[in-house]
Amino acid sequence: MKKYIWLFCFVITFASVGFVQAQSLSKPLTYKRSAVFSPALFDSKLWNAKTTTTTGTTSVVQRPTYRRSMTLRYEPGITELTEEQKNMLLPIVNRIKKRTTQNVQLIAASRDIGDSPRRMQNVADFLNAHNDSEYKFRVYYKIIPIDAVIDSNNNTVKIIESN
Repeated sequence: MKKYIWLFCFVITFASVGFVQAQSLSKPLTYKRSAVFSPALFDSKLWNAKTTTTTGTTSVVQRPTYRRSMTLRYEPGITELTEEQKNMLLPIVNRIKKRTTQNVQLIAASRDIGDSPRRMQNVADFLNAHNDSEYKFRVYYKIIPIDAVIDSNNNTVKIIESN
């Protein structure tokens, strides 16, 4: 009887060690992260973006409260703005005049190499020319690589504005 008890203990021990080892071999480097409750999650300072100045005090950086986007479509080979596109850009100019738009990002996509920079420059020139206030806004440029351009975004300029 003692033999069977020892054999039973050996089998149970070997089986449990085998299961543990099999689990450790299946995912040795990645561990599942689980949520942990922390009272600090309810602290409002945790959710604000902070920057530390040279004096050691922290200041809260304002995040964009809105982002508006618009897409201008062009005919192949055309880089100038049409009257319809200019009318579409006038609300952006009005928001720039009211100082509610601080950043304008222009993302251009075209399979023709020289069209994208000219189109973005024409849009930026239109926005700057019609801004008769002294308010300065930033324009960021981004060109989609030619191998990433597909039929749906070919010959387009996407305008994203934020404060």
